[in-house]
Amino acid sequence: MKFRAERDVLAEAVAWTAKSLPSRPPVPVLAGILLDLSGEHGSGEQGSGESLTISGFDYEVSTQATIEVHAQSAGRALVSGRLLADITRSLPPHPVEIAVDGPRLTISCGSARFTLPTMPVEDYPSLPTMPTTAGVVASSDFDTAVSQVAVAAGRDDTLPMLTGVRLEIDGDRLTLAATDRYRLAVREFGWTPEQSGQTAAVLIPARSLSDAAKTLTGGPEVTLALSSGGAGEGIMGFWSPNRHTTTRLLDAEFPKYRSLLPAESAATAEVRVAGFIEAVKRVALVADRGT
Repeated sequence: MKFRAERDVLAEAVAWTAKSLPSRPPVPVLAGILLDLSGEHGSGEQGSGESLTISGFDYEVSTQATIEVHAQSAGRALVSGRLLADITRSLPPHPVEIAVDGPRLTISCGSARFTLPTMPVEDYPSLPTMPTTAGVVASSDFDTAVSQVAVAAGRDDTLPMLTGVRLEIDGDRLTLAATDRYRLAVREFGWTPEQSGQTAAVLIPARSLSDAAKTLTGGPEVTLALSSGGAGEGIMGFWSPNRHTTTRLLDAEFPKYRSLLPAESAATAEVRVAGFIEAVKRVALVADRGT
């Protein structure tokens, strides 16, 4: 495998993929990033333009980014993900040339040159199949809704049902809900389903959902993928141009939160958001941090 890529494009794609890698992988290959230049989508000519796929997987979350490169030969290589991210981020602003020669991967950029050992590609697990498309949602709506709800999710792994965000699909409406027993956040918003009349309810790890909302909302829309059976069962997929990620769903029963929402209130008030936030921050200065 040998190719040349723009430094900023490569560094950004590698950094995004490496963010999901485990800090203490159960097996060494899961700390790696898979570089795949198979040549299946190009013309196959020497020096032709090709798509390089950069993948990471830890059996729970998978990430995959695709960038355009100037390829000289196809192939696959598995190298340390975090080390590759650190190296590409520190390279000078010049095109990057990457080549694999036996058990070594060489990175050249301007006057900088690095040689990394590769890991056995055959030991790397296959990435999960992306579920069928469920629909699309506006990036701004998705990002805002997730940030408002995920903050209420619990962090106690002994209560897995509280560490996730419940996603409910009811026709053209999506509902997100999360609770840590002390607070409850619910947000409803619209989307465009692939099929009318869809209904579903799944529990997504809050951290995975937050990461997807922060990093896949650069375009106008985000595609949600959820399988109703067969391939992709038990996972949720999120797709944006040139990037997609999947996460394993939580197999736990979320609390019946709707019964906790009051049907009516004795009093209501409308306040300006900015002023309310400032007032809360001032009062919180004298609050006991342990309560």
